Amino acid sequence: MKDKTINLLISFFTGILLVLFFYLLSMAVEEGSFAHRLLVMLGGDLPAGLIQGFTYILFCYGVLDIFR
Repeated sequence: MKDKTINLLISFFTGILLVLFFYLLSMAVEEGSFAHRLLVMLGGDLPAGLIQGFTYILFCYGVLDIFR
């Protein structure tokens, strides 16, 4: 039970960090460029990117559940 809680916490913080990273990077790139569109697709547009962040959390949790 403790491993699952740790996996969930790690996944939660990893998902948040990924969305924040993509958001900050998309703010630094010129709007309308290919890099900006790619970063928006990866979750760099808040608050719409929260759905992608939730997907990152679930993905990280699944990977940690398999390997730990």
